[in-house]
Amino acid sequence: MRREELTSCELAVLRLLAEGKPNKLIGAYLAIAEVALKSQVQSVFRKMNVLSRTEAIAVANRRGLLRLPSTSPTSRNDIILRATVEIDNRQNGTG
Repeated sequence: MRREELTSCELAVLRLLAEGKPNKLIGAYLAIAEVALKSQVQSVFRKMNVLSRTEAIAVANRRGLLRLPSTSPTSRNDIILRATVEIDNRQNGTG
């Protein structure tokens, strides 16, 4: 069975999880309700076949899905832009 690709929003959620941000703050960064965020987190877990944030981060690191910045991003646009660039690079075979 082929692994499902994470959406740019799911990748942004994963990045913020890896930075240790709580759901409330992640929701605020991404301008989505906490309930919607929880659904995104569950979708990430399902697609990655993991059961926890820690496992998701470990698997993402092994798969090369995360390259954590040396400083935390400060804006929603920065997070989404980084996630989109990483997805584009993976799809084009350049990342």
